[in-house]
Amino acid sequence: MIGKLFRFRFFQLAVLTILATILTRANSMVKIVPIFFILILMCRYYIDHKRHFSVSKFPKKIFMLYCFYCLFLVLKAILYDSNAGLKGEFITSFFGNLEFGVLSFSIPCCALVVYEKDWISTSIKVCDMIVVLGVLVGLAYMGGANIWYFTFLLYFLPFACFRLIIKYDHKILYWIYFFFSLYYCAMEDERSILVLEMVVLIALHTVILYSNKLVTKSIKIYCIAVPLVGAFLTFYNLFNKESFFEYMYTMYSGETTMVNDTRTFLFQELSKDLTETSTWLYGKGMFGTYYSNVMYIASKNGEYADNSNRLGTECGFLWLILKGGIIYFVLYFALFYTTVLVALRRDQKVFLFIAFLISSRLLFMFVSFTPVFDIANMFLWAFLGLTLSREDYITNKLK
Repeated sequence: MIGKLFRFRFFQLAVLTILATILTRANSMVKIVPIFFILILMCRYYIDHKRHFSVSKFPKKIFMLYCFYCLFLVLKAILYDSNAGLKGEFITSFFGNLEFGVLSFSIPCCALVVYEKDWISTSIKVCDMIVVLGVLVGLAYMGGANIWYFTFLLYFLPFACFRLIIKYDHKILYWIYFFFSLYYCAMEDERSILVLEMVVLIALHTVILYSNKLVTKSIKIYCIAVPLVGAFLTFYNLFNKESFFEYMYTMYSGETTMVNDTRTFLFQELSKDLTETSTWLYGKGMFGTYYSNVMYIASKNGEYADNSNRLGTECGFLWLILKGGIIYFVLYFALFYTTVLVALRRDQKVFLFIAFLISSRLLFMFVSFTPVFDIANMFLWAFLGLTLSREDYITNKLK
């Protein structure tokens, strides 16, 4: 069975991505091996399926603009940028870094994976594999083991729900996984991930069990509105003296720890750095950094802290602005928001769920969810490709 699955590139890509993530967390240079094969697979997807990417003119123009801008950022890093945050040799970091290297800027190629033969059935098997691994990681966590290298497997819940929309079986296994995922996020104070997972679980069972005109209309209104809220809150926090997080902490800190403010300083420091360096439009580049006084003080006091010249940030939209400026943010948001609108026009539950998932993720990107190369973002781009593909092709895939 496993041997047959390895014939499919998407399964190979998923296994290599999981392996590369584990080795990256272990700070092992062996990560270069799976990353090298990931790059080969990405090139093969582009070469074999670039002509098949047939969508309506407007979404395709945004997709191409986004891809060309990613290419621009890559070339800028090679030819122009100072690459202040570079650690070690340029070639090693350029090709061997999952979060800041070339893979994070070539991830749009994952939109082409849906053109692979039997992609739907292969994606189901990939979800099953991740869920089984996640259950094992959850059991290890309950047993008191250190699972730091594998925690990302417990963040896959929203994408695992896609598999149940396609084929509603193995429910007991999936609900065990859901329990471990929610329990881990609650215990480790992963607030944004926990809220997203709970919202997606509610949507999953609403779509499957209670689908009617009123529910569908309510979900569509939600999908159209909440990404705009996420974008608004991003710029509100960047340019307003009191952030949304400070407001929530002031109002509700006596009632719950869910509103503890760990994000305001990220917005303030990035805003100050981009203003002083006049880099709002194009950002700081692939290996560009911004100065964090909070991290500097923490490190001086002997506390655990990131480098004061931070190569990245925890908030997805801030990550985009840091690396590619307002242009990068606008293109990314426009592309995925267009995908949401296209999905809402499809008369199938799977696309209603995809629209809900993408819109929810866009909302929470003002708090978390950086758009780097990992198994979750790989599926996210696959969902984009599935949604924007020709409708007759999609219908045949989902029968």
